[in-house]
Amino acid sequence: MNPQPVWSDKYRINWYEADANNCASLVTICNFLQVSAFRHARNLGFDYTRKDGFDRLWVLVRILVHMDDYPSWNDEIEVKTWHRGAEGFVAMRDFEILDAQGKRLGAVSSHWFLLDPETRKPVVPEIDDEVTSSAWPVKVMDDEPGRIYISGDLPFIRSVTAGYTDLDMYLHVNNTRYIDWVLNLFPEEMHKAYAISSFTIEFLSEVKYGEEIRLFARIDAVESLVKGIRDGDGRTIFKARVGWRKRS
Repeated sequence: MNPQPVWSDKYRINWYEADANNCASLVTICNFLQVSAFRHARNLGFDYTRKDGFDRLWVLVRILVHMDDYPSWNDEIEVKTWHRGAEGFVAMRDFEILDAQGKRLGAVSSHWFLLDPETRKPVVPEIDDEVTSSAWPVKVMDDEPGRIYISGDLPFIRSVTAGYTDLDMYLHVNNTRYIDWVLNLFPEEMHKAYAISSFTIEFLSEVKYGEEIRLFARIDAVESLVKGIRDGDGRTIFKARVGWRKRS
């Protein structure tokens, strides 16, 4: 397989991937992004797989999603992705989401860490000439998924407990499950009246099976803020910012 600086996949929205508004859910979109990111890393030779498993683990640290529109059930979309290289521990990957006619639906910027599977500590990505030459130094948008700062206390909404189906093969909660937790904080009436125009989430600590996470949120139809705190040690494990727009 020839290394490709820009990777492209096409996806069709299945009925079970659409939400109550007949649009692809944000979780569906982010699942597509993960698949394309892995496929591209494998194409470039740094998915870090071995015969007996993974030598290194790519984990998402921060992601910023801007959506101008959402595909509906049975629509076909194209996801394009490329990596922009690394700065220290942070590897940068962008995505562009297009409809079947080539119109941009969304743009996504993401930051990733490479973890040692034994220590669960980040390691500096191995940058050689081949990896450097495969980088595509084009930013999909001006914004980067920066740190989320929340001033003041947020109201407590509810607790969730990490169950078996929340886990991935690394035995921690998959990043899209956090997005599910966030979206379920907002009432049905809000989802019907407003669509998510931007979504930023920052992952601060992994969550394992059986851990209870207390969710706090300031719900606002322009911008909502959310954070999750582990009940056992009081550590903030993620923060999220959600921007909304009125549905047409």
